[in-house]
Amino acid sequence: MLEKLIEDKSIRIKVLTPTDETAVGVYFVYALKQLGYNNVNTINFRNYDNWKEQLNGCDLFLLCKGYGDAFNNRQLITAIKKTKIPCILFYPDDMHTFDLCRVLARNFEYTFHFSSTITKKLKEESVHNIETLNFAYDGRYFYPRVCKEYKYDIAFCGSIYGERKNLIKKIGEKYDISILQLNNNDHAEEISKAKLVFNHCIGQGLNMRVFETMACGRPMLCEKKDEMGELGFIAYTHYIIYPKDNMSQASD
Repeated sequence: MLEKLIEDKSIRIKVLTPTDETAVGVYFVYALKQLGYNNVNTINFRNYDNWKEQLNGCDLFLLCKGYGDAFNNRQLITAIKKTKIPCILFYPDDMHTFDLCRVLARNFEYTFHFSSTITKKLKEESVHNIETLNFAYDGRYFYPRVCKEYKYDIAFCGSIYGERKNLIKKIGEKYDISILQLNNNDHAEEISKAKLVFNHCIGQGLNMRVFETMACGRPMLCEKKDEMGELGFIAYTHYIIYPKDNMSQASD
C-alpha cells in the first residue's frame, strides 16, 4: 500500500513532532519537500487533541521522535490503531528508550530507526515491521547558515548528565568549552562558530549532532564508533577520538 501511495507526489502528509522546532521533524519536512512532496504539514502534541480528525485529514502520517508524548497519549495510539491510512514511526533515539520504541513500533504499520544495531535487536524481539534509516545531512540546508568567524574553542550542544557531564568537566579543566542552548533555527550558525565540537553519544548509535557538525564543516571530538568509518567519516579529518574507557585522558 505504501509503495503505491508514495508514487503520488501530491499526497497529503502530516509530520507529528513534540514541538514545531524539533530538529528531526524540521529536517524530515525539508527532506520530503526536496523529494517533491509539497503538501507536507507539521503538527505537534501541544496543538491538537482530536487525533482521529487529524489522521482523517491526510494520506500519510509520520511520527518523528516519539518519546513519552506518544506513549502517554492514549487517544493518539487508539486513533493510529483504527485508521486506514499508513502510519510511520521514525525513532531517532538510542538504547535508553529501547523499551519505549519496542512498544510504540507495534502500533505502526512501518517503523524506521536510525541505528542498525537497535533495528537488529528489535527484530530479534519480534518487531518485524522495522528497518534502518540512517541519519544524513544535506549541505544545501546547512551551508547558507554557516558562520565564517570563530567564537568558541570547543562547543557542546545537548543535555548534560551522566558520563557526558563528567567528560565536559574533565575537558573544561584544560580548555575553554562553551555550552550552547539552541533552537533549530540557529544550530548551524552557532555550531559553526566553534573550532571543535564535543559530542558524546548516549547509546550505541550515532546521534544527530554528529551529522549537524559534519554539515557545518567543523571537526568533532567524540568517542570511537564503528559506524563513523562505515559512513565515510575519516579520523583526524572529520573527528578526533578520545579514549572513552579512560575519561582522565579525554582533555589530552
